[in-house]
Amino acid sequence: MSVRSIRLLHVEDDAIQRKLLQAHLAKLADFGFVIESAISENEAIAKLPSGFDLVLLDYHLAQGNGLACLKRIRSADGHIPIIAISGVATPEIAAELLEAGADDYFSKDPFDPEVFGRSVRSALARADAWKARTPEVDMAALGELAGVFHATCADFSTFAGTSLVNRLDQIEKGARSANLTFAQMLRLFDSVCDRLAEKGDPAKYKRVLRPIMLELVLRLYEETPTSGGFAKA
Repeated sequence: MSVRSIRLLHVEDDAIQRKLLQAHLAKLADFGFVIESAISENEAIAKLPSGFDLVLLDYHLAQGNGLACLKRIRSADGHIPIIAISGVATPEIAAELLEAGADDYFSKDPFDPEVFGRSVRSALARADAWKARTPEVDMAALGELAGVFHATCADFSTFAGTSLVNRLDQIEKGARSANLTFAQMLRLFDSVCDRLAEKGDPAKYKRVLRPIMLELVLRLYEETPTSGGFAKA
């Protein structure tokens, strides 16, 4: 049977508890855990960027706060599986941890090795399923995109200024007063593009002016309609 290597961050300030959890992890024969320990909230956050497959997090920390640590980890990484552990098992604490982003929660007292094992396997399986649905990000391409996106936004904000925002506010107010539907707003947009194009190609104006129409749609309607022709303009 092949053994899968798992990098694990164990946030626990009690050395005895760390040893006990390591012993239970060693019994999960299909995994080989490479464990990095952190004894405080700040140490855990500092170590997180080095990359882990799983986090075990104690609810009570002498330095920092387990719940706050959970929120910070989840904010930094929206997909890493996090299993919270506490010596005080109450429905309120469990709900609080799950709401803050924990994948699972279980109690040290009484500690059930079978439940623990299922929790670890389930958390890793969910993370695997998410990764399978999400293509890996090309960091070089992302860096290039970020540069172009920043330059485009900077140019647009420089040329547009507050004058455009004020005009959009005026259009929004007028559209609300007239009770325009999306279809009516789309026809108005089409007619404006036709007039601007004169004998040219209205489709070119639609592509250029699409951000204005999109902003108005987002302001005026709860959901962006996908039918009608604006999305394909």
